[in-house]
Amino acid sequence: MTDEQELQRELDLIRSVADRSVMDIETAGREAIAEIDRRATAPPQQDAQVRPPMPPPTDLDEDDFYQFRRFR
Repeated sequence: MTDEQELQRELDLIRSVADRSVMDIETAGREAIAEIDRRATAPPQQDAQVRPPMPPPTDLDEDDFYQFRRFR
């Protein structure tokens, strides 16, 4: 296989991966729009309760959160 053929093969592979990524993003966007539309047209739920805002995290809470995220 010549260098030009190998380069073309690699470009085709990159192009196909990019095309699939774009299709995945477009699909996710359509699903998100559909979910927003469903929620907008759904009757309001009567059993939903308003919760008070959470207090800001303490330094210890933040340390635990970032520690967990790092080793996940």
